[in-house]
Amino acid sequence: MSKQELINITVKPTSACNMRCNHCYYSDCGYDNVLLDINKLKHILEIAANEYNKISLLIHGGEPTLAGYQYFKELFEHQKKLSNIFECKFTNVIQTNGLLLNEKLVDLFEENAVGVGVSFDGPHNSYLRPNTQEVYKTLKLLQNKKIRFYALCVETKETISNLIDTYEWFKQEGLNYKILCFIDYNKKKDE
Repeated sequence: MSKQELINITVKPTSACNMRCNHCYYSDCGYDNVLLDINKLKHILEIAANEYNKISLLIHGGEPTLAGYQYFKELFEHQKKLSNIFECKFTNVIQTNGLLLNEKLVDLFEENAVGVGVSFDGPHNSYLRPNTQEVYKTLKLLQNKKIRFYALCVETKETISNLIDTYEWFKQEGLNYKILCFIDYNKKKDE
């Protein structure tokens, strides 16, 4: 039986989060602290490696970096092992709020060619999110390391009118970004 060409897998190591953004859908149902067992994740990837030539992994959350350095180190080592056994290729992207990205973790991501998405809304970041200065410093760390990354910028009905200013800000900062329109975030703000 021949292998399929590509599978895209999204994995959430945890729904826990170290930030409380105004628009987050977890605010309605809570943030658990359960961590996806690394051995279960390895097993899923082994099944995929046996059946696909390319495995694209999106690591999402909650806040996936709460899983810790050792979790990701073990994950990437296992991917290398599977790549050799099954002659397949892994690509990884992580979506993070950026608070726990330190030099050690960024170096690990760089060594393993992990693309990094950081939730950051540019000049109006503090409208929806706390810790603006800390996350901005993380973006600059990523920029200095020359790692492949982008900011995921949320626009709401309150911020969309400043879209040109936001574009100019990201351009001036030399940061790649993607826009996610999220118009109705005030779901329970007035209750």
